[in-house]
Amino acid sequence: MIGEGGSGGAPAFAAPGRTWVTADSYFSVTGPEAAAAILKRDCDEVPAIADQLRLRPQDVVESGVANGVVLPRSGGRSGDVPEARLAVRRAADRV
Repeated sequence: MIGEGGSGGAPAFAAPGRTWVTADSYFSVTGPEAAAAILKRDCDEVPAIADQLRLRPQDVVESGVANGVVLPRSGGRSGDVPEARLAVRRAADRV
């Protein structure tokens, strides 16, 4: 999962046992801002809702949805698609 993985499609297309996330990605059926709007909560509650959704990379790994967090060798951002692709390939080879 590179970048955001929001909406029902993100979980639906995840390959069980073969899902890896980058350090700056999130994985959820909705983002915290949308969840706050649906629940009719104030904008200042968005950070707490984000915690409750457990959508951060470490949360996704802890819940067993993803195998692990992929970090580019260069320490760069996952927006560097060629580097992110190589990092994912290296991680998948470890499985």
